[in-house]
Amino acid sequence: GGQETGAALGYAFGVLPLAVAAVGVLGLIAWGYARTTVYTLTSKRLVIRSGIALPITLNLPFSKVESVALKVHGDASGDIALKVQADQRIAVMVIWPHMRPWNWNNPQPMLRSVPDAVGVAHLLTTELGGEMPATGRSKNSAAGTRTIAPGLAAHA
Repeated sequence: GGQETGAALGYAFGVLPLAVAAVGVLGLIAWGYARTTVYTLTSKRLVIRSGIALPITLNLPFSKVESVALKVHGDASGDIALKVQADQRIAVMVIWPHMRPWNWNNPQPMLRSVPDAVGVAHLLTTELGGEMPATGRSKNSAAGTRTIAPGLAAHA
């Protein structure tokens, strides 16, 4: 706004502590969610219990799951997203932050940073009655994404 560079930098550095504090608070919230989340896989359902001050439990029967997508990271951990049937809409606020990114219109629950993602995906496919597809690699990612469900092929 016509001010000297020194004055503009002074204002920017004046706001910097607030920005650092905001990022720190967000990091603390993320750490809290990671420490308090429990994924429970039974023979009939997946239960996601999450929340810091107000725990929320999502009970997802396998009969309502349409498909499962797996993204494996370099350290064998991975993310497992579950696509639910169209008539079983889940509210974003119930599954946040455990939802597949950028799926706002049809939110998909997602197991984030699962240590043995391939093993858990194998358990899920067994419970869903499908077979684990061959490992697919994405052109954009070294790890790749696989869709796992009865009658569905791997997406590479």
